[in-house]
Amino acid sequence: MFTIQDFDDFCLWMYVMIDDWYQQQALPKRPGPPPSSCSDSELLTMIVVGECKGQHQETDLLDFWRAHRALFPHLPSLSRLNRRRRGLVGVLQALHQFLLGQMDWAQDRLLIVDSLPIGVVSYAHAAHASSDWAIHQASDGYSHTKRLPFYGYWLQVLITYGGVILDWSLTSAATSDVAAAEDLLTQTPIDLRARIVVADKGYTSARLRELLARERQLGLLVLPKRGMRAAATLPLAVRRRVARVRQRIETVNSQLSDQLGIETTSAHSFWGLCTRLRAKLTAHLCCVYCHWVSGTPLEEALHIKQFVFSS
Repeated sequence: MFTIQDFDDFCLWMYVMIDDWYQQQALPKRPGPPPSSCSDSELLTMIVVGECKGQHQETDLLDFWRAHRALFPHLPSLSRLNRRRRGLVGVLQALHQFLLGQMDWAQDRLLIVDSLPIGVVSYAHAAHASSDWAIHQASDGYSHTKRLPFYGYWLQVLITYGGVILDWSLTSAATSDVAAAEDLLTQTPIDLRARIVVADKGYTSARLRELLARERQLGLLVLPKRGMRAAATLPLAVRRRVARVRQRIETVNSQLSDQLGIETTSAHSFWGLCTRLRAKLTAHLCCVYCHWVSGTPLEEALHIKQFVFSS
């Protein structure tokens, strides 16, 4: 067991965890000479911790670490940071999968799927957006939760009831929740057998329910939304259980949006967006993993603000 007392402790723990894992990987040799600044493990740590600290832009990230040179004295230039960050996106994905394989929390039978709007440009300027977005199927959408139109994508996130992010997918904003969930739940490498995935009313589909049961041995449970007649007729015990499930996904969505800035990435290209999303989702999982390693109860797995705002 261990405790993280301050920001330096958090950085040290994150670096040791990432470097121990990285050194065991049979990764292909990078082209060209080795980096003259920080190592890959150091850069991965700076990226993940930077996301936790709200440093979502490369310029802000470098400025932040310049103020903490005692932790990471060798910083790359801005252009090299951009190139290396994109080159390490596959490594971040592998790290995500490794962490999932370590945690028994990731084996929870009760799962939740939900979506978040990812706007790539302001809606008023969508007509003049870069053609790169249209090539990669960005489109007009409408967020009923925020009651606002947006231009971009839906981020579908699959989590456990405890809050562990298992997988995610990015689909056009014009894609329905049912179609997006089908893409995510039928293509994910996560073993879904004998599990139940809970979703809101937007995922109602008898065909999808039958498809998931047949192909993935997965049950789909659609919950009625607040205020609906079906919700009012549920027994009190069921309504309380539904409320707890909703609270869990709302907590994760809030952390991703407010603490990790996932809805406002300010990416200038589709691949830049994917790179930033991968960093943010892996950063969230790293915080949950830290709780798991330290012996924190599952009920407190989502208490990550202490890592995000520690200084």
